Amino acid sequence: MTDFGTLLRVFRSRSMDPLSGKPLSQQRLGGLLREELGVGFSGAAVSDWERGKSKLHADDRLTLVGLLGILHERGGIKDPLEANQLLEAGNYRALNPTETKRVFPEEPVETNANDPSPSHSSQKAPAFRPGNVFFGADDALIALLEKAKEGPPPAWPRLAAALLSALTDRLSARNFLRALIMVWVWLLTRAMIAPSLRWPFADQEDILSAAVLYAAGTLTLPTFIGLLAETKNNGFWQKHQLSNSLALRLYTHQGAFIGFQLGYYAVFLIALIRFYLHWPSTPWFELAAMLAPLYMGTMGARVVPYNLWRAFGRLNLRDGAIFFVFVFLGPFWGFFIVQYSSFITASAGVFMVLVSLTLLAGGMARRYKNKLQPPDF
Repeated sequence: MTDFGTLLRVFRSRSMDPLSGKPLSQQRLGGLLREELGVGFSGAAVSDWERGKSKLHADDRLTLVGLLGILHERGGIKDPLEANQLLEAGNYRALNPTETKRVFPEEPVETNANDPSPSHSSQKAPAFRPGNVFFGADDALIALLEKAKEGPPPAWPRLAAALLSALTDRLSARNFLRALIMVWVWLLTRAMIAPSLRWPFADQEDILSAAVLYAAGTLTLPTFIGLLAETKNNGFWQKHQLSNSLALRLYTHQGAFIGFQLGYYAVFLIALIRFYLHWPSTPWFELAAMLAPLYMGTMGARVVPYNLWRAFGRLNLRDGAIFFVFVFLGPFWGFFIVQYSSFITASAGVFMVLVSLTLLAGGMARRYKNKLQPPDF
C-alpha cells in the first residue's frame, strides 16, 4: 500500500497554486493551512510529513480535513475516494458524511440506511463497538470487524483474529522498545533509589553508599524519562511549530526532574510511616513504590511544558528557569542523608522532615504562582 507521505507529495504536486500558476510548494501549503485554520505549518513540517519523519495526530481531524480541502480546491484531490485513500495510507479514519460535505460540497452525500456498501457501513457505526474500547472510534477497525462477521458461524474466531491483527499493526517496534526501556528504568529506580529508604542504616559506609546511589539516580533516571517523552512527532507541538524547539526539550526534562522528585518524596513519607509503625519492607513493596517517581516524572515531562506554554503563550527559557533547581535537589538530599540520616529515624525526625518538606513545597508553590502569571498582551 502506498504510504501517506508519498501520496501527499503526489496530490500536492497535482495541486496548482493560483498565485504562481505552478504546482503547490510545501511552504505554500503550510501558509494555506494558516489561512484556513489560523494555525500554519512550515515548509519543513510538510516536508517531514512527506518523508515520513513525522505525521499529524489521528485526533487532529480539523487539520486533516483542512489539508484535504486545500488539496481538493486546487485540483490535487479529485473526489472522496482519493481523499479516503490518502487517509487510509496514514492509518486515519475515513471521512464521515459531515467531513465529506465540507471538503466536497459539490458531491451528494448518501444517507440511505439500506445501503449495504462497505463504505456506508463504516460510517454509520453504532454507539458501542468492541474495538472502540481498545482503539477508539476507528472506522477502519469497524470495517475490519464487519468484514470478519461474514462467513460461516461461529464468527468469534474471525473477530478475535481481526482484533489481534489491528493490535499488532499498532504495536510498532519503536513503541515496544520504548516500553522495554521504561521497564529497565523502573528496575534501575529500585536499585538506585530504594536503598535510601531502608532504615535504619547498618553503618556509615551503608549510609554513604545509599546517598551516592540516590544522588546518581536522581541525575540520570529523570534524564531517561525526559528522553522517552516524545515531542518531535507530537501533533500538538508540530501545529504550534515547537516540535524542534530546544526550550521544549529542556522543559520536558525539567518536568521529568520535578515529577520524579515529587514522586520520591511521596514514597519517602510512606516509608517514614512504615518505619514508625514497624512494618517490614519487601522487594515487592519497593518495586511498587518506585512506580510513583516514574509515573510522576512521566506526567511532569508532558505537563510542565504545556503549562508554561499556556501561561505565557510561548516557550522561553527565561520564564521557567528557576525550576531547574530541581535538577540539583537530588544531590542536595543525598548530602542531607549522609549528614542527618540518624535524625530522620529519631523521634523528632518526622516533625522536622514534614516541616522541611512543607516549607520547600510552599516556597516553590509561591514562586510558581508568581512566575506563571500570564503576561498582558
